Amino acid sequence: GESTGSKLAGGLVGQSTAGNITNSYATGDVSCTGSVLNIAGGLAGGFGGYSEKPASITNCYATGDVTGTKFAGGFIGCLFHMQAPGKTSLCVNMENCTSYSKNVSGTEAVGSFIGGVAVRATTSVTMSNCKSVEQNGINKIGGTYEGNNITKYEGPGKLGKQISIP
Repeated sequence: GESTGSKLAGGLVGQSTAGNITNSYATGDVSCTGSVLNIAGGLAGGFGGYSEKPASITNCYATGDVTGTKFAGGFIGCLFHMQAPGKTSLCVNMENCTSYSKNVSGTEAVGSFIGGVAVRATTSVTMSNCKSVEQNGINKIGGTYEGNNITKYEGPGKLGKQISIP
């Protein structure tokens, strides 16, 4: 099926904080338009965790086309950190994840695997055997928040431009 939204949209989940997604897939097209800050991802729109409770995605894939305005990613629209008291760092682990999305489009941070990393804190993003298969010519990760320090990044491709978050 198809997934549409005005803020966060994903083929499997719109937003997940400090959760785990395992052995899952999404095959429908995803579209998220209409608000100033909207996020679209083939598997998940927004995804994040923190050092006290890391988030993980293992053995998952997405195949649908993705359209967003601010953030669009073939697999994840945006990795984010929820600003909770005492929670100051993002911690996400991904293993054996693939984006087969053929068309990913947006206006700000567009990536064949992850649209953007919007975190104003210490960041640990670990990717092992993660890839985007169909997209050529765009960054694997579309953009990162200005001043964001990705302390651990293992995976294909390169980071895109720095982006501003309203």
